[in-house]
Amino acid sequence: MINVLLYIYDDATNEPKRIELFDDEKISVTSNIQNVNDISKVFTDFSQSFTVPATPYNNRIFKHWYENSLDNGFDARTRKNAFIELDYSSFRKGKVQLEKASFKNGQIDNYQITFFGALVSLKDSFGGKFLKDLNLSSYNFSYTGTVVKNRVIGGAGNDVMFPLISSKNVWQYGGGGVTTNNWDISNSATPIYSSDLFPAIRVKRISDVISSSLGVTFQGDFLNDSRFTRAFLWLKNSDLFELKTVANKLNFQTNTSTTGSQGIFNVFSDTLNYVKPTAPEYQAQSHITITFSVPSIGQDAQEFFFYVYKDGVVINTQSYLT
Repeated sequence: MINVLLYIYDDATNEPKRIELFDDEKISVTSNIQNVNDISKVFTDFSQSFTVPATPYNNRIFKHWYENSLDNGFDARTRKNAFIELDYSSFRKGKVQLEKASFKNGQIDNYQITFFGALVSLKDSFGGKFLKDLNLSSYNFSYTGTVVKNRVIGGAGNDVMFPLISSKNVWQYGGGGVTTNNWDISNSATPIYSSDLFPAIRVKRISDVISSSLGVTFQGDFLNDSRFTRAFLWLKNSDLFELKTVANKLNFQTNTSTTGSQGIFNVFSDTLNYVKPTAPEYQAQSHITITFSVPSIGQDAQEFFFYVYKDGVVINTQSYLT
């Protein structure tokens, strides 16, 4: 007969406490790591729920959890570190979850607990993370029409590409159509705009980031199969493309002006201190001219917005295309 010993670590002292078991209690440990069709069901070793007697010693371990009038009792919301020994030899390390307490004839009789292996489900390892929570900054790039075009025609070598799929227009080649249901992309007046396309990232790169950030290792021949390495995840979260921008404060380089008052720009705080004159009226306005040394044209032309703040409040907004 094999002697089964179950230990649970005390939260306060971090010392293992041996849980007293029923003499006839059966602990069934099962290994199930084969079901990869549902990633939430990929488990390591775990046991079925089993009961332990409510002996005075076990009551001290579980701090009389059944008595809800006690303060600072056993926290059953979290799993406790534990391990199992067979004939005093280490068998499994993991965690214990206290499920419930049962009464018989008005007296506490037993506790029901479950032992989980050290590696719980992959779903628990992911901790509710989303794709946006992964650090994919190494795949960032400057978004321009030229970059989008190159990632469309540049072959399968890029880890981020732009598939020719649109929710806006039904593309056709030839026919001269100009409506959304008949959009002739052979005509320069009705092209495929870069803003019609959403990016797609190689699935293998997502797998690599998950593996490195969570400290897990994926193994299998399919990881190197072309059907996996050439698969892309389409990053499309809306029907139409919406440009999300971040406002940048202009960095003033000089404090001179062509006309009017001199020294009104503060190059240290990047602010303009303009005092409205009382007279004459035509001096009640201040004009700022923005000149681009290298203007962008064609596919690289991008719309931007110019905001003017007064004491932290937006008082004027203008849009430009360059």
